[in-house]
Amino acid sequence: MRHFVATALLLLAAGSPAVADAEQDAALAPVHVFIDAMNAGDAKAAAAAYAPSVTIIDEFPPFLWRGGKAFAQWFKDGDAAARAAKMSGRTLALETPRTVTVAGARARAYAVIPARLDFKEDGHPVHETGSFTFALTRTGVGWRIAAWSWSRAGLSK
Repeated sequence: MRHFVATALLLLAAGSPAVADAEQDAALAPVHVFIDAMNAGDAKAAAAAYAPSVTIIDEFPPFLWRGGKAFAQWFKDGDAAARAAKMSGRTLALETPRTVTVAGARARAYAVIPARLDFKEDGHPVHETGSFTFALTRTGVGWRIAAWSWSRAGLSK
């Protein structure tokens, strides 16, 4: 009987919002590492948030990066695009996630998170809004970003 009660309590706890929130927070941790590191200009710390092989889709050429060196190449291409557009002072702020789904048994997660990118273009302030879509995977060292895409919603100058 004690075993049955303990199992029932465990099942109730697993379905509770607090457990779900903790699971979602854990899965989203590398997203926050990535964003915070990018805002700090720390590419090495940002790269630590990624799985060994990733896919990135973003709004500047070549638009798609895949594989073990995808983040490094995306970072390099992004810097080149920013220099060409005379962009400076880039900061990214995440908003409340619209969707976070964690498939714990499969060690996968999916998240859609609205965001705002603020920067200067040729010295003039620009505000870009959009959404990130992330696919995350739990590895032996914790949750990591497996893929993401950026979709621009608006741009104001």
